[in-house]
Amino acid sequence: MFHAIKSAIQRGARTVALSSAASLLIAVGLAFLTVSAWMALAAVLEPVAVAAILGGAYTGAGLIVLALASRPDPHRRARSESGPAAPVPADAIVQSFLTGMATGQSAGARR
Repeated sequence: MFHAIKSAIQRGARTVALSSAASLLIAVGLAFLTVSAWMALAAVLEPVAVAAILGGAYTGAGLIVLALASRPDPHRRARSESGPAAPVPADAIVQSFLTGMATGQSAGARR
């Protein structure tokens, strides 16, 4: 049991570390792409127009990502539509407990 928990924690830590490294690399690449886009547009347009174009592009991309992130998960909705599980009657729980106790006592008597 502890091995499974330890393994899950290690997988989670590895995923977080790799995701963080990937995010950092993507941010650096995006910075270089922004600078190159600025240089290319600045050769043709005024700096104010270049800033407006790049700002609009980043704002639009951010709004698209925000819209994607706020969409409900179709798998989660399908599970929640099935409704909560029916409660188990108390007499069934007591009966199961008593059956387990009787089985345990009979197993102990056989030793």
